Amino acid sequence: MFISVTDFTWFESDGEVYVSVPLKGVPSKNCDVFISTRYVKLVMYMLSTEDKGALIRIRQEAIAEVQARETEREKNNCKEKRLGEKAALKAMMRIEAEERNRCEEIKKYATFTAMQELVESQKKIRQQAEESNAEIPAARAFVRKDYGDENTVLPVSTPVKQDILKGCEQPRVPVRSNDTIAVSFTPRVFPTPERESMKDDEEKWLRTQAERRRALTSKVAENGDLSEAEKDPIWLQKKAAALFKAGDFEAAAFAYTEALKRAPKLPSSACYLQSRNFFRALEDASMALDLLKPAVPQNLNSRIKAHVRRGVAFCNLQMLKEGISEYEAAAKLNPADATIQEDLNRLKAMMSNT
Repeated sequence: MFISVTDFTWFESDGEVYVSVPLKGVPSKNCDVFISTRYVKLVMYMLSTEDKGALIRIRQEAIAEVQARETEREKNNCKEKRLGEKAALKAMMRIEAEERNRCEEIKKYATFTAMQELVESQKKIRQQAEESNAEIPAARAFVRKDYGDENTVLPVSTPVKQDILKGCEQPRVPVRSNDTIAVSFTPRVFPTPERESMKDDEEKWLRTQAERRRALTSKVAENGDLSEAEKDPIWLQKKAAALFKAGDFEAAAFAYTEALKRAPKLPSSACYLQSRNFFRALEDASMALDLLKPAVPQNLNSRIKAHVRRGVAFCNLQMLKEGISEYEAAAKLNPADATIQEDLNRLKAMMSNT
């Protein structure tokens, strides 16, 4: 769109040309002004017949000149900004130094004031002491004048002690004899404290365990209850061995447990291992090792079995290091046992792989 502006004014000097164009209500922020020392854009109808090369060259030079001027202006702005930042930093450091000096002056003044007050107070104390010492001779002279020699001892009446509380003595009460109060807790099967919310579940579990014990007892005894002959630990051991061979490991463990109640030296860890109750197997094997003391050749095989069973229990509880220690103890007791050596080597290989 062609716009012709005719009401502009201009004038020139030796080095510059001034052009004034009225905006006529148009905001200055919407106008773009391009200024150059050698370029003036003119729209002329006869331009098509003239050579445009010189005009294009002048325009390119004008654009390069403006770009160079803008670049120089940006550099000057950056330089001024850096100088301003340095000046601001120096001013801040100066202010901080002045603040530190002011604080030091305040501290010095406070210290000086406190020392002055201390010196003044010491002077007052010494002055009061001197005044008191100066009054002593005058007081002595006054006493000698009115009462004679100051070494004369005046008679002093002896105070009479009055037993006011003599009739109010309390009778001696005998010391109370000490005693011990015995406190016992309610017997409880579970290791946790009793809770009302868990009471039904606990009673249900106890009933289930009682029924299970009765079922296991019926497997061990014929009439469902142990007679006097069936309470013999040797008979219970043989019954447990028969149940173990038959594959009823749970009933065999129950029979061994009943036998252990009457003869604690009987083994039952093998049954617990077969029933995969590794914690009970570990406890029984440990109990067997405690009972097999002192270590003599007669109980060598029993000690080897106890160590092996402890090792099996440890390994099944994912405690390979402890299991290897038990197998090493068993291998030390019987180095000729190839089975123990093979199991020990296999456990060491598993330990190295993990």
